Amino acid sequence: ANGVTVIRELLRGMALIQFSDEIRSELEAFSASGKDAQITPSLAGVIDNIAATGMTCYPWSTLKTLMRARLEECLEEALARYKDERKQTDTQSKSDQSNIAATPPTKEKQESDRADELAFLERQQRFFLSLDTYDEAPFTLQRLAELTRNPERTYKKPSKYLAALEKMVNISTTMIPLTPEEATSYNLTIPTSLVHSLSSSSSTSTTSSADPSSDESAPAPAPTLPSSSESSGMGGAIATVFPSSESSSPSSSTPETSTNETTNTTIEEAETPGDPMDM
Repeated sequence: ANGVTVIRELLRGMALIQFSDEIRSELEAFSASGKDAQITPSLAGVIDNIAATGMTCYPWSTLKTLMRARLEECLEEALARYKDERKQTDTQSKSDQSNIAATPPTKEKQESDRADELAFLERQQRFFLSLDTYDEAPFTLQRLAELTRNPERTYKKPSKYLAALEKMVNISTTMIPLTPEEATSYNLTIPTSLVHSLSSSSSTSTTSSADPSSDESAPAPAPTLPSSSESSGMGGAIATVFPSSESSSPSSSTPETSTNETTNTTIEEAETPGDPMDM
């Protein structure tokens, strides 16, 4: 790997946990405003920071509204892209058959496409109902945040993207947010002078051999959020040891996880078995 790639990976592993009272107030206002609210760059930055660090200080009660709004956007965009691509494919196929007169889609084809779309929307609704059942953030929060970042690079069909999201809510383990003081203690363990130095070097370095197809937005693994575990269902947070300012590494304590967690959080392309849709 070249020097720029190494620097970039180092920076990803040293992201600071971001928190401010202004953003917390903006999150609360967004949560109370309903579906007409727009996701501002600062709110989008909250999701990006969770994807990079796996940690947050914001309560799930307000964060859930933002995550749901962003995931709804991603799913709508995925469905719209797929419908456009399928329409273009059908048009190209007809133009290739120059000796056959163009004909509109049959009634049966239109009804089949509509049934597939309705089935997808029903699955999507069930996913959000599952997300709403959590009293605290699911333990897969970081993965959910990552799945909002350029999902079209990995998932060409909306059903496969939705299948990846569904796996993220097929768990009972949850986690509690850090307090601002705990976030500050963690940030003190990060060598910020080195971060600034590497950032400067990365911004002034250029390379002609970079692979344009590489996914530069994919975050590196980050320290895991503290969790609350349940022997059955959700709720009932457990006490968790957080990193202190004297700690030499945020990974000195391992958060406890539930034994009934059933999800593998690795992105997979495979669709849910038995899915009748080819969307």
